[in-house]
Amino acid sequence: MKITKYLVLVVLFGFLGCSNDDLSDTGDLKLNFKLEYDGAPVVMFDDYVYPDGQDFYFTRFSFYMSDIDLGNGLMSDVYYINPTNAHSTMDGAMQGFDFIIRDVAVGDYTQLAFKVGVPESQNASTPSDYSSENDLSLASEYWSPWESYIFSKTEAKLDSDGDGIGNINIALHIGSDEALRSVNLPRNFTIEGDGTEQLNIIIDLKKVFDGNTGVYDILANPSTHQLSQNGPINEIADNISSAFQ
Repeated sequence: MKITKYLVLVVLFGFLGCSNDDLSDTGDLKLNFKLEYDGAPVVMFDDYVYPDGQDFYFTRFSFYMSDIDLGNGLMSDVYYINPTNAHSTMDGAMQGFDFIIRDVAVGDYTQLAFKVGVPESQNASTPSDYSSENDLSLASEYWSPWESYIFSKTEAKLDSDGDGIGNINIALHIGSDEALRSVNLPRNFTIEGDGTEQLNIIIDLKKVFDGNTGVYDILANPSTHQLSQNGPINEIADNISSAFQ
């Protein structure tokens, strides 16, 4: 009988331990990024047509994401998002690239707002200021002559003479405080304790080249590696901020 009573107490305390009071007050937010080009999935090294009619293929797309605001204040962390490898095959492109923001407060939210790039205060720092676990420690994403992080990289190969062989390297790298851009995606979603909520985000890379000011002159500025190229840099920055859907 003593053993029976003991088991009953164990079961009772077990049920009490699973009460709602023990549920976490945070959950996770999974952001699923999918790269597209004019509505079609982007697969690295597959052929696409530039808005002016020339063939080209992508080799990379990456960016920094900061000042995330779900409607209740800014998150101070800066995240490096690189969907490139996830888009190396069609299967991978269809699945997209998952990035998880952990320990988001439980509640109802109405937006996903963020900056593309690194805020001015953190952009004044350098990778050596951070531990290796921090995304701002990436030396490959910092350019000393700019004294700036590289906010985004769009890299490709263009076939300018139509012979079926890519002959022009495209390296649209944007940076400097003036290139920081805002994105605001209205979304209604709920974070539940110990749960994971997923938001799907499409990045239409055609808009990187074909924005509000018309088609980007890729032959005039296939690379943006100098701060003297403020015009092309800001044009690409504007275009990238409009590519998120």
